[in-house]
Amino acid sequence: LIRDILSLYEHQSTMNPNLPVRGLLYFADMFRGILHGKHIYGTKLVSLPTPVYIVFYNGDQEIGEEKWLKLSDAFIHGNEQS
Repeated sequence: LIRDILSLYEHQSTMNPNLPVRGLLYFADMFRGILHGKHIYGTKLVSLPTPVYIVFYNGDQEIGEEKWLKLSDAFIHGNEQS
């Protein structure tokens, strides 16, 4: 945790479309610890650090310099507009 940024770094040798889901679970565990003892059911907003999830990939599959995976892609209705 540096400057209100909660950074999580992971190294992978295989491409996995579930990385954002795994990141969500990792951050949920970390936020649970951060929120321990805070009044999350109160009327005052509890501030959270901004999560940043970066995966370093060194596998054989060519993916280019950057590839953005979105958590919303995992939701059944994630890409639909209301």
